[in-house]
Amino acid sequence: NVDAVGAESRIKNLLAQQPEAANLHAALGNLYAEQNQWAAAQDAYFNASRFAPNSADYAFNLAVSLDQLGKSGLALAQYQRALSLLDATGVTTPDRAQLAARIQALQSVLN
Repeated sequence: NVDAVGAESRIKNLLAQQPEAANLHAALGNLYAEQNQWAAAQDAYFNASRFAPNSADYAFNLAVSLDQLGKSGLALAQYQRALSLLDATGVTTPDRAQLAARIQALQSVLN
């Protein structure tokens, strides 16, 4: 827990110097996600995705955080965005099959 507090402090200090560094926002989101602080993780992932809008990973992480918060409709939109970014960029993460399965599951619940 002390390591997490120290890591959070270091990341926030770096963000103060580089407020538009998407990777730092994502790292902060990962830290919060590890602690099940999903609202804080969602905020950090939103910023990561805002500063790197073509990142499928950041869109996916945002979707997961929204999913954890019970915001299924918003999560679905971000999962779909992540899938579109996978197609557009040719990157290999997040896992396409996992992404497609979650999209299908949410669509069946929401429809």
